[in-house]
Amino acid sequence: MQEELLQIETPENVAFGYEVAGLGTRFMAAMVDHVILLVLYVLLYGAGFFIALALAPDIETLIETQGGIVLAVVGLIAFFLLWGYFIVFETLWNGQSPGKRLLRVRVIRVDGLPAGFTEAVIRNLVRIVDLLPTAYGAGVITMFVNPQARRLGDLAAGTLVVFDEGEVSLKSLRKEQSAKAVENPKYYFVTEETRVGQLTEQDAALIEDYLKRRGDLTNREIVACRIMARIRERLGEEDVPTMHIASIERWLAEVLDTWRRQQESR
Repeated sequence: MQEELLQIETPENVAFGYEVAGLGTRFMAAMVDHVILLVLYVLLYGAGFFIALALAPDIETLIETQGGIVLAVVGLIAFFLLWGYFIVFETLWNGQSPGKRLLRVRVIRVDGLPAGFTEAVIRNLVRIVDLLPTAYGAGVITMFVNPQARRLGDLAAGTLVVFDEGEVSLKSLRKEQSAKAVENPKYYFVTEETRVGQLTEQDAALIEDYLKRRGDLTNREIVACRIMARIRERLGEEDVPTMHIASIERWLAEVLDTWRRQQESR
C-alpha cells in the first residue's frame, strides 16, 4: 500500500514532499512508547511499595498511613509521566518520542514546519479523547477516515506524522561532493558568521528540507538557486554568484551548520 504524500509549497514557490506515516507505522511507534511507559510504571510502583514498606513499622500502619501517602505520591507522578512523556520528548526531540525515533517518523505542522511545544501540548492533551471509548477507539477511527492518518489530537493541533529521513550531516555532504568540480571555492564557507544570526527558524527549516529531499527534485538546480538567493538576501548579500549545484548545496549546508552552532551556544 502506497503511503499518502503531503506536498508543501513555500512562498518562494519551492515545493517539498513528505511521506505521511500510515496507521501501521504509527501503531508500532505507539506500541514501543507504551511498552517503555509500562516498564516505567512497574519501576515506579515497585519503588513506591518498597519505600512504603521500609517506612512502616507494621502492615496495619502501612495500609492506613504510609501506604496511602506513598500511593498518592506515586499516582501523582504516574499522572505527570503519562502526559509529560510525549510532550517532553516531542518538544526536545523535534517531534519525536522514543517510539517515533525508532520507527523513523516525526510530528510536523501541516505547513511543513517543525512542531513546537504548543503543538505537542495540544495533540497530547487531546489524547484522552482519542482513547475513548477504549484503547484508542476514537483515534483509530479518525485515522482510518482521514487520508493522512491524523488522529483527533493531530486535527486539533494542526499536525501530522511523516517519515523522517534524518538530519543533514555537513561532513557527509562534503565527502559526497569531494570529487565534484568546483567553480567558486570562495563561496564555500560562511566568513561573516555574525550575519547568520539574522536567519529565522523558517529559513533554517527551508535549507534543511531542501538538503534532505534534493535527490527527489526534478528542478533541483532551480530550487537550489532560489533558496540561495533568499538566504543571501537575508544575510545582506544581494549578489547571487554563478555556482555549480554542488557548490550551492555545500554553501547552504555550511550556513545551516553555522546557524545550528550559534543556536546551541545561546
